[in-house]
Amino acid sequence: MQLSTPTRRRGFRTILASEDIEDYLRFLRTELAVSEDTVTQYAGELSVFLAWSSDGGLGLDASALALPAFAEHLRSTPIPGPKGARQRSPELIRQSLAAARGLLLHLTARGSLSTKALAGLHDVFDLRDAGVTSYAQSGEDLQIASYVGHDRIRYIDVGCLWPKTHSNTFYFYERGGSGLCIDPNPHTAAEFRAQRPRDLVLECAITADSGTLTYYMHNNPVFNTLSLEHADELRRRAAAMPPSPQRHGRERSGTVEVQCMSLEQAIRTSGLLERCDGEVDVLSIDTEGLEPDVLAGFGFDTLRPRLVVVEDVARGVARHQAVGERPVAQTLIGHGYRLAGHVGFNLFFVDDS
Repeated sequence: MQLSTPTRRRGFRTILASEDIEDYLRFLRTELAVSEDTVTQYAGELSVFLAWSSDGGLGLDASALALPAFAEHLRSTPIPGPKGARQRSPELIRQSLAAARGLLLHLTARGSLSTKALAGLHDVFDLRDAGVTSYAQSGEDLQIASYVGHDRIRYIDVGCLWPKTHSNTFYFYERGGSGLCIDPNPHTAAEFRAQRPRDLVLECAITADSGTLTYYMHNNPVFNTLSLEHADELRRRAAAMPPSPQRHGRERSGTVEVQCMSLEQAIRTSGLLERCDGEVDVLSIDTEGLEPDVLAGFGFDTLRPRLVVVEDVARGVARHQAVGERPVAQTLIGHGYRLAGHVGFNLFFVDDS
């Protein structure tokens, strides 16, 4: 797909080659099966973003970190038209930000954009601009709703961490949904039982087998992990940073031994099967790179979710490998699921049956 003539005329080639943008649009169309109309719409929104970046003399990293300023530009700059200028609607602003953010995440995964710019990508995606409250980190809950609906959704949330903040499932709990929430953090279960009493909660790690593992904890629990390699890498990065809240969050606060079980065991021991009558709408997995281990302990025979949402932190590492060739994708495709979309670092798979 070719970009619009106005974009070329504004001269954004100083920021990004047109083939890089066309690669992203091709990725949407061929790998994620996004409709032609939506791809065309994204191309138009990207024209606005890249022209704004070019006019401001911003490079790629600067453009990503300046996304809040771009959002303000969209709010304050009317759109010219035959009947006079008009303000952008909140929905149009959201669409423009989603298009820009999707392109920049795609470039990060392919190594064209510094990972330091990711902070700007996460900070700006505030769906309250569209009149809707999203609790997930990058609007994943609203994307989930587009696949399975809004009300009384049944879910399994592996790696849930917090009851509301950065939650893929609280949006559905608010609307009468319930399910099983699982996390090894020793503080998680009590918070969930206090704030989400309808949910079943397990304080354990989900792996391929049962046993115990060391859980590496950090001042900011989003960095907690069962992987010593990942924990050591965080320690190295923190040591190289100047004193700051970001460095403090990455510093290790301790370790604890946690119980492990397979997802199949967790479902059976929690009582979820009886509660959901053998049907579940969403399986969300966010385990900091251990998602393949979670899937290895689940056969999709006991329960078959309509939608599986899996964090894919390997995208930035295996950027030359097609999404459909990644281990999590191959596993889910083998179980009869189809890659249907992505938001942030999450891949969405729908039951193809």
